[in-house]
Amino acid sequence: MRALSMLSALALTLACAASAGAEPIRITAGSLDFDGSSGPLTIAGERGFRFASDVDATGGAVDFAFGGCGGPCGPGTTLSLGAFWSGNDLLGTATVDGRTFQDVGGLSSDNFAQVRFSGAMTLPPAGGQSVRVRSPFGFEGSLMALHPSEGTTEEFDLFGRGTAVGTFSRTGTENDWNLDRLVFQFDAGDPTPEPATLLLVATGVGAALVGRRRSKR
Repeated sequence: MRALSMLSALALTLACAASAGAEPIRITAGSLDFDGSSGPLTIAGERGFRFASDVDATGGAVDFAFGGCGGPCGPGTTLSLGAFWSGNDLLGTATVDGRTFQDVGGLSSDNFAQVRFSGAMTLPPAGGQSVRVRSPFGFEGSLMALHPSEGTTEEFDLFGRGTAVGTFSRTGTENDWNLDRLVFQFDAGDPTPEPATLLLVATGVGAALVGRRRSKR
C-alpha cells in the first residue's frame, strides 16, 4: 500500500510539474507543402527555434483535403485550411534556446510535438484551366520534452500566421476545380495568441499526445 501511495504521489508530481517555456514562440519563417499525400514542414522563429519534419499527411487529420467536397469542388465552395499533426505523425529535430531535441515524436523518445493550421479558402468562379488562390491562415502548436531525472515536463508554445496558396485545375470539361497543391508560407507578422487557445494546447492536447504515444508503443 505504501509503495502504491508513493507511485501515486510521483504521478501527481509529474502531472503538476509541467513548465511552459516562458513567452510563446512566434514562428516567422518556413512552410508546409501539401500535394495530397505528404509534404515537408519547416518552421523557424524567435529564440532560435527551428523544426523540420517530413509530415505524413495520411497519419494526420487534414480537413482541407476532405472537408469541402471530398474531391472536385464547384466554384464558390469554401474549403477548410485546417490541418493537425502530432505524436508519431510529426517526426523531426527541434532547436530552441541553443538546445537541440532529437527524435521528436519517436516511439522511444521523451520529446514530442503537435501543430495545427486554421483558416478557409473560397474557390473562384469557373474560367481557365488552372488558378491559384491565396488566403490567410493561422498556426499554433507546442513542443514538449520530458525530463525523467527531474520529474518535469518542459513545454514551448508556438504561434504564427501566413498565406496559403492553393493551385487548382479544371476537371476535364466540367467547371469544378481539383486541388493539386497547397503551400502554407509563414510570414513575420505579429499575431496575438489567445490565452484560451494556448491553455487548450497546454492541457488537453498535451495529455492526448501522451496517450497516443503510449498506445503506439
